[in-house]
Amino acid sequence: MVKKIISAARKLLTIERTASDAQSAQDTTSANGRRSFFKRTAVGAVSITTTAGLAKTVVDSLPEPNMRDHYIKDSHAGEDELQKREYVVMSEQEKTDMVQTLINHHTNHS
Repeated sequence: MVKKIISAARKLLTIERTASDAQSAQDTTSANGRRSFFKRTAVGAVSITTTAGLAKTVVDSLPEPNMRDHYIKDSHAGEDELQKREYVVMSEQEKTDMVQTLINHHTNHS
Protein backbone atom coordinates (compact mmCIF):
# COMPACT_ATOMS: atom_id res chain seq x y z
CA MET A 1 0.00 0.00 0.00
CA VAL A 2 2.81 2.40 0.81
CA LYS A 3 4.37 1.49 -2.49
CA LYS A 4 1.17 2.46 -4.30
CA ILE A 5 1.06 5.81 -2.53
CA ILE A 6 4.70 6.45 -3.31
CA SER A 7 4.18 5.38 -6.90
CA ALA A 8 1.14 7.65 -7.25
CA ALA A 9 3.07 10.54 -5.69
CA ARG A 10 5.96 9.96 -8.11
CA LYS A 11 3.57 9.97 -11.07
CA LEU A 12 1.93 13.15 -9.80
CA LEU A 13 5.29 14.81 -9.25
CA THR A 14 6.48 13.67 -12.67
CA ILE A 15 3.38 15.13 -14.33
CA GLU A 16 3.81 18.40 -12.45
CA ARG A 17 7.52 18.47 -13.27
CA THR A 18 6.81 17.77 -16.94
CA ALA A 19 4.25 20.58 -17.00
CA SER A 20 6.63 22.96 -15.26
CA ASP A 21 9.46 21.89 -17.63
CA ALA A 22 7.17 22.62 -20.61
CA GLN A 23 6.32 26.05 -19.15
CA SER A 24 10.00 26.67 -18.45
CA ALA A 25 10.90 25.61 -21.99
CA GLN A 26 8.26 27.97 -23.36
CA ASP A 27 9.62 30.83 -21.22
CA THR A 28 13.13 29.98 -22.35
CA THR A 29 12.05 29.96 -25.99
CA SER A 30 10.37 33.34 -25.52
CA ALA A 31 13.43 34.71 -23.75
CA ASN A 32 15.71 33.25 -26.42
CA GLY A 33 13.56 34.85 -29.09
CA ARG A 34 13.95 38.25 -27.46
CA ARG A 35 17.63 37.67 -26.85
CA SER A 36 18.25 36.63 -30.44
CA PHE A 37 16.33 39.69 -31.67
CA PHE A 38 18.43 42.02 -29.55
CA LYS A 39 21.59 40.13 -30.48
CA ARG A 40 20.82 40.47 -34.20
CA THR A 41 19.93 44.13 -33.73
CA ALA A 42 23.19 44.79 -31.89
CA VAL A 43 25.24 42.95 -34.52
CA GLY A 44 23.48 44.88 -37.28
CA ALA A 45 24.12 48.21 -35.55
CA VAL A 46 27.78 47.37 -35.02
CA SER A 47 28.23 46.30 -38.64
CA ILE A 48 26.59 49.47 -39.97
CA THR A 49 28.69 51.64 -37.68
CA THR A 50 31.85 49.81 -38.69
CA THR A 51 31.04 50.14 -42.38
CA ALA A 52 30.35 53.86 -42.01
CA GLY A 53 33.58 54.36 -40.09
CA LEU A 54 35.55 52.45 -42.70
CA ALA A 55 33.98 54.46 -45.52
CA LYS A 56 34.83 57.73 -43.76
CA THR A 57 38.41 56.59 -43.25
CA VAL A 58 38.77 55.69 -46.92
CA VAL A 59 37.28 58.99 -48.10
CA ASP A 60 39.40 61.02 -45.69
CA SER A 61 42.57 59.23 -46.76
CA LEU A 62 42.19 60.29 -50.40
CA PRO A 63 44.50 63.17 -51.27
CA GLU A 64 42.72 66.46 -51.83
CA PRO A 65 43.59 68.19 -55.09
CA ASN A 66 45.24 71.55 -54.82
CA MET A 67 42.55 73.67 -56.45
CA ARG A 68 44.71 76.78 -56.67
CA ASP A 69 47.34 74.96 -58.71
CA HIS A 70 44.66 73.51 -61.00
CA TYR A 71 43.17 76.97 -61.53
CA ILE A 72 46.55 78.55 -62.30
CA LYS A 73 47.42 75.75 -64.73
CA ASP A 74 44.05 76.09 -66.49
CA SER A 75 44.23 79.88 -66.69
CA HIS A 76 47.75 79.76 -68.18
CA ALA A 77 46.59 77.27 -70.79
CA GLY A 78 43.68 79.56 -71.69
CA GLU A 79 45.93 82.62 -71.92
CA ASP A 80 48.38 80.74 -74.14
CA GLU A 81 45.55 79.69 -76.46
CA LEU A 82 44.26 83.26 -76.75
CA GLN A 83 47.76 84.59 -77.48
CA LYS A 84 48.24 82.06 -80.30
CA ARG A 85 45.15 83.27 -82.12
CA GLU A 86 45.28 86.46 -84.07
CA TYR A 87 42.16 88.57 -83.73
CA VAL A 88 41.40 91.33 -86.20
CA VAL A 89 39.12 94.15 -85.22
CA MET A 90 35.99 94.32 -87.42
CA SER A 91 35.16 97.47 -89.28
CA GLU A 92 31.75 99.12 -88.93
CA GLN A 93 30.74 97.83 -92.39
CA GLU A 94 31.59 94.22 -91.40
CA LYS A 95 29.59 94.59 -88.20
CA THR A 96 26.56 95.93 -90.11
CA ASP A 97 26.81 93.10 -92.66
CA MET A 98 27.00 90.48 -89.90
CA VAL A 99 23.95 91.93 -88.12
CA GLN A 100 22.00 92.05 -91.39
CA THR A 101 22.93 88.43 -92.17
CA LEU A 102 21.73 87.39 -88.74
CA ILE A 103 18.43 89.26 -89.18
CA ASN A 104 17.86 87.77 -92.66
CA HIS A 105 18.63 84.28 -91.42
CA HIS A 106 16.23 84.70 -88.48
CA THR A 107 13.46 86.12 -90.71
CA ASN A 108 13.78 83.29 -93.26
CA HIS A 109 13.67 80.51 -90.71
CA SER A 110 10.89 81.86 -88.47
